Amino acid sequence: MAATKQKVEERITKRAEEKKNRKTAHITGKDGQGFADQSEGFALDEQIDNKTLSERLLSEGYMQAYIDFFYLTQKTTPNFIEPNEAYMKEFKMIQARTPEPDKEKVKADLQMLYGDLTEAEMNWREGEFKNCFRIY
Repeated sequence: MAATKQKVEERITKRAEEKKNRKTAHITGKDGQGFADQSEGFALDEQIDNKTLSERLLSEGYMQAYIDFFYLTQKTTPNFIEPNEAYMKEFKMIQARTPEPDKEKVKADLQMLYGDLTEAEMNWREGEFKNCFRIY
């Protein structure tokens, strides 16, 4: 029992350390040079959008997280689903009346989604399905 508890604690500590390293690595450009290049117009705020986060998910090997991220952030439907005309008309009217969302909130939501999806995929890979589904 004590050995199992120790293994679980080690795994949690290791996962927390990996997550911390991932966050530090993507902020600094993995080699720490990101902050030195600020004189060239580099700004962290400009780097957070659907495209850059999608590319980051793929480059880090989170395929399922990328797929989920894509379908959650795109306003498309599969080719075989064609909404009826009344629905499309109503959808366009609602879109026209909806104010533009706050950019800072959108960036924060995208980062939260990115973190949740990568954590869920890590849990899935490690066989911790309850934690994975809890995150989803």
